[in-house]
Amino acid sequence: ERNLFCMELNGVMRFAKKLESPPSCFVPYGYNHVQPPQNVADNKKVKVAANVLTLVAYHSHRSLAILSNTRLAWAASLRSAAPIAVAVGDFRGKEMTRGIIVTLEDEGRLTCQYLGTEPLEGPNPLSVRRHMQNDRGADVLKLKELIKAIEENDPARDKDLEKDVTTDLSVEVSIRMAREVPSVELVRAIGDADADAPRPCAFLTLTVQAPKEGGIHDIAVTVRCDHPVAVDPPGIVVNQVVAGAMSELHFRFFVISQSTVGNTNAAIMASYTSSGGYPNSLIEDVKLPFALFARPANPEKDAACKVTIESSEPCVSLGELFGDISKKGKDVAYNSTAFELPGGAIVSVLSARSSQRYRIQGGSFSSLWMVLQELTARLEVWNVSSGQPPPKLAVRQDLPLRDYYALIDSHHSKRKALHDCMEVLEQRAVEFRMLQKRLLMRIKEKTPTSLGFLDMLLARSFELIQQLCNEEEFLRGEVLRAAVELSAGTRAILILLRLYLGLQPSEISILEAVLSPCIGEPTDPTGWEEMTDSSLLHMLSTVFARNKRETLVALDSSMHMPDSTIDLKKHLSLFIKRMNASGQEVAPHRGGAGSSDSASHAHAGEPVPPSASGLPAVVGEAGSVPSRPADQHPQSRRTGHTQGAEAVAGLVRSDEAPPPPSSGMPVEECSEA
Repeated sequence: ERNLFCMELNGVMRFAKKLESPPSCFVPYGYNHVQPPQNVADNKKVKVAANVLTLVAYHSHRSLAILSNTRLAWAASLRSAAPIAVAVGDFRGKEMTRGIIVTLEDEGRLTCQYLGTEPLEGPNPLSVRRHMQNDRGADVLKLKELIKAIEENDPARDKDLEKDVTTDLSVEVSIRMAREVPSVELVRAIGDADADAPRPCAFLTLTVQAPKEGGIHDIAVTVRCDHPVAVDPPGIVVNQVVAGAMSELHFRFFVISQSTVGNTNAAIMASYTSSGGYPNSLIEDVKLPFALFARPANPEKDAACKVTIESSEPCVSLGELFGDISKKGKDVAYNSTAFELPGGAIVSVLSARSSQRYRIQGGSFSSLWMVLQELTARLEVWNVSSGQPPPKLAVRQDLPLRDYYALIDSHHSKRKALHDCMEVLEQRAVEFRMLQKRLLMRIKEKTPTSLGFLDMLLARSFELIQQLCNEEEFLRGEVLRAAVELSAGTRAILILLRLYLGLQPSEISILEAVLSPCIGEPTDPTGWEEMTDSSLLHMLSTVFARNKRETLVALDSSMHMPDSTIDLKKHLSLFIKRMNASGQEVAPHRGGAGSSDSASHAHAGEPVPPSASGLPAVVGEAGSVPSRPADQHPQSRRTGHTQGAEAVAGLVRSDEAPPPPSSGMPVEECSEA
């Protein structure tokens, strides 16, 4: 299956070629004769060479290879799947187009492709360094004088240039829910028995309008979303939109697998060229509808994780908030509902009858963030649409840091297992290569000698490499799943911190920069744990430093994978404790500012005693931040913040010990109606 034989017309074999892997298809399309020289006499026999060009398509690594006899002349990668048939054709139009490669896939898709430039014959030419004989400084001065003269003589030039550069296209986005059949590629990715049946999808319409001053051309729109959401198509190219005209682009979003969702936003990136020839780009984030991920379910009484949210306004009927998704509809008033999310997690929402409280509960902490985000957003929209001010939401219970730390430990342990597996795989690959070299040396010897069981050792080494490759692939998938769980848990803890501390959107952006929900890929050289720990240490030694001694803590610039997450959890607990502290705000230290300890502790409480490392005493590894009573919640004391708010956007607070936690929401008040 891997050998290619070329036969002459008389039956004589011309050559044989062993291919790298079994091909999906191939075709010989050229037989180029080499013309004999003109100065040779007619009666003299000249041996004329010929080249047989063969186009081979490989299925394993999706590539095209062009063979000139047995020599590889060109290779190119395929964007789609490997074809089942390939041919080379000439197309007639205004001009003859020759050498177009036509491929046919098993789905019936016909594609016309072409190769790039001709390959260089021989080695690349060496670059010759030429020394400039003239004075470069004088040329630069002359060029500056010339630019200055042009700007002085043509003042309207800058205005016209600025007008052309700042002229952008206008983009409008609208999303609606529908039920449609996924494309063939998505059906393969879904892999279910009912994958080709209609399923819920978010139908996005992107309206692109060109400015009236001039049209735009070469518009390329690309949409990116995180797993398990897939978009069809991933990108659209529009050649031109005339001045003042509009063009509608349609995209469909599907949930292709039952796994935890770590991000519900889709990034739209558009690049285009204006009428003046200037390239521009546009990036916009779009939030996908909650109905794409949630399905109505029956509420569960028992749950492992529970979060209680208190509101300044009376509780709203859940039918008015989630009537578009719930089974009961909008017209029925009820105080309990539940949603089934991708991955099978069921999250229940309960509203209290007599108090102004909502409870969100589910089987895991990472499954709560999507319902938390949707509940807070819908409460604000409902109050604004009703002509009322947005409600003040707060969380006064202990933050569930134990559950969040469990997600961090799980992600770190799987990252470490993947790292160890890749190191062992690298060692086995080196051993396999050494065995190959020794075996080749034995085979090439003139006097045959015993192989010394090298062939058996080589086969065993190959089996170990195959097992390690399978294990590495499995661990890579586990790291990806743990990363999604950690991303979802980070988004949940960010929402709880916003409600717990009463932060504004500008302050949340600073917090997200320190505690980022973007985890990254398993192959990234620097992981999430290293970057987060470095960010926390930077904040603790600068903005949240309590004295001059804490600003002298040296930060490790070489970020490598830690052996454990104990330090990370301690720094995170201390970071939250500093933000949670009540009283007056602490003036931040700036990189070794010469302020005394008494000035740095300008608040009513006693200073926290420093630990052996120079930082104040930290909260325990699996500790939780204590709750605060209603009269000391940050929303009731947000006035009068000046100095610390200007420094760190209101995130700085002192470390006065908070009062004991308040009691949570009574279960009786959250029972189903």
